Order: sequence, then structure tokens, then C-alpha cells
Amino acid sequence: MSWMWLVTAASLAGVVMNIYKHPMCFAVWCGTNLAWMVYDIRIGAYPQAAMFFVYLVTSVWGLWKWTREAGAKRSRLEDIKLNVVVDKREFCEQLDSLREFVAAMPDDSER
Repeated sequence: MSWMWLVTAASLAGVVMNIYKHPMCFAVWCGTNLAWMVYDIRIGAYPQAAMFFVYLVTSVWGLWKWTREAGAKRSRLEDIKLNVVVDKREFCEQLDSLREFVAAMPDDSER
């Protein structure tokens, strides 16, 4: 079996990873696009090698963009979690104040 069949399988695995929005697809594509580019140069298919070079560049770009955006989303998620914690703390403080107010009210039996 030719090693290019393995590259083909890896390329398709990258597509499946992309469908599931897994940023590792771009790392897989970097490797497979490089392999296809080298293979095309060796067989003299220079236009196709140029195409796989462009795919390689876009794979690097995608990897950079997705990992950067994932970091930003993580940061926004941490901000949301912080707001929830602050809101929860404020809620607990208000609840404690309400309990104190209710405790200070005269009992129905005293009326």
C-alpha cells in the first residue's frame, strides 16, 4: 500500500475533525498538504503542488485563527463565570438581609 493512501486517510480525518469544529483539523491538514505538495513536485504536477502550498498556508492561518478565537472565547466564558459568582454573592447577601428582616418581624401569635 502506498504511503499516499495514509495521507489520503489523514486528509479525510481532517475533514471530519473540521465538521466537529476541532481545531486539530488544521494541524492535520498542515501535514497532509505538505505531503501532497512534496508528492506533486516529485511527479511534476507543479500547478497542483502550488495549490497544495496555498492549502498549507490557509491551514496555518486557520490553526492560528481558531486557536486565537478559542482563547478569546475562554476569556469571555471566564468573565461570564465571574459575573455569575458576583451575582450569586450579591444574591446571598440580599437573601441574608431578607432573613434578618423576616426574623425581626413580630410573630403572629404575639398579635
